[in-house]
Amino acid sequence: MLENELKQALKESRPVPPEGFHRRSDQQLRRMTAEEGKNMKKFSTGVLVFALLLILTMIAAIAEGLFPWTRGLEDGLQVTEQIKDVYKETELFDEPQMSVIQNDVTITLDQCIVDTNAAYIAFRVKGYEPELGKQPAFDQISIEVGEPHDQSTGWSAGFFDGMITSPDGTAVYPDGRIPEDYAQLPYANAEGELLYVITMNASDDGAFSYVGKKAHAVLKGLGTYDNRGGVQVAVEGTWEFEWTLKGTDRHLDLTGLSLPIGQTGAMLTGVRLSPIHVKLLMNVPRVPAPEEEDDTNAPYFMGVILKDGTVYTPIANGGGGGYLDAESNDFRAMYGLSRIIEPEQVATLLLYDRNQEEQVEVRLPE
Repeated sequence: MLENELKQALKESRPVPPEGFHRRSDQQLRRMTAEEGKNMKKFSTGVLVFALLLILTMIAAIAEGLFPWTRGLEDGLQVTEQIKDVYKETELFDEPQMSVIQNDVTITLDQCIVDTNAAYIAFRVKGYEPELGKQPAFDQISIEVGEPHDQSTGWSAGFFDGMITSPDGTAVYPDGRIPEDYAQLPYANAEGELLYVITMNASDDGAFSYVGKKAHAVLKGLGTYDNRGGVQVAVEGTWEFEWTLKGTDRHLDLTGLSLPIGQTGAMLTGVRLSPIHVKLLMNVPRVPAPEEEDDTNAPYFMGVILKDGTVYTPIANGGGGGYLDAESNDFRAMYGLSRIIEPEQVATLLLYDRNQEEQVEVRLPE
């Protein structure tokens, strides 16, 4: 993302999402909700918006032996061997490997990465490659969690274009290369597979958890977006999956805090960190505002600094917050994360001060 675009997004008080997943997800989900509302979970507007940049053409990629991704979901979340080793005794990573074939297109439920309040679900698509310069899409999708369907979750979905966010906020390939040309988009890997990712974030905490929940996903009609934002279906079919989400409930809770957040006037009173999710409890003074504008100057989450000095920002992957009631200043915000963290290794939170238009550090107690 360009520097000016980042500043503008911050001024508009929206969490800045990382590049790489789900381009145009808002538009797609609004359309799908209108067409198939009875079968789908309506998704709020504060959702993930990824893949704002394009990458090298497929011709160049083939010529140079370069492809947008090789490891699937682990590329998108920048999973390191160290992180895999940290979580090897848990079920954070699960590979169901369930396949459904329709009209010579095989879709495989490839990998799930799940904690209590967030989940990534990745499907590999084999047997269909979009025309160069076209963005692949399903005409209809639905995802349900829990029995009966739990209303405490929001989701977004889209094809992975191979772009991730580097530590300095630059859109790059997983190996760190900067694309030479963003005009065309080779979504397929070396085997001709596409990667489709559904991302879920809990809309409230309470007693909700994704871990151990039944999941049901339906993907219909594979094709590409047309010029009007609709989907031109190239392969008819219904690919349906039902399975149980595994995952980990590992997390770090810090309560009873009273930590000032820069010069915002807000105080951090509590935080819960899990591998791919963060919840913030804050005391945020209310401010008068026009009806059409936000009535709060609440800071929002941007990233973390680890105890070894490593900085991850921006890593907010959808989310937002609000006051817990109409009178108090108690404010709760929840965000998914675009990369996996080890909660116990987080030393500092990076929050955005909307008044000063700058990122501020909040050091957590040992």
